[in-house]
Amino acid sequence: KTLKNLKEVGIDAIGMFFFGFPQENYVDVIHTIKTIIKMNQYFKLIVFSYFHMKPFSSVYFNPEKYKVKLVPEEEEWMLLHDSVPFKSDFVSNTLKFETVEFLRDVFINLGKYQIVHRW
Repeated sequence: KTLKNLKEVGIDAIGMFFFGFPQENYVDVIHTIKTIIKMNQYFKLIVFSYFHMKPFSSVYFNPEKYKVKLVPEEEEWMLLHDSVPFKSDFVSNTLKFETVEFLRDVFINLGKYQIVHRW
């Protein structure tokens, strides 16, 4: 309702959606995609990204709590990208990346997606 009201009064909304949270599962991914499709009409712009585990974050220090496994052999990745590679039993990293890339392609073709650089 809020997005509809914003659109009616001429205020543009930007949708930001993230995938690959440590305990996110396939049902969550499908639900998010359905929500994006349902709410698409209210967004001027849409941005997609995926969860980045930051060094020294709660997830980093408590991987068992979040049910993730750190991937120490990919230490070079951490240095280059300021994020920590991890594996989860819920959603694979491949699905996470492919979902984001697919949605970016769809919304680029609709003219609603803009490439945003990490800050």
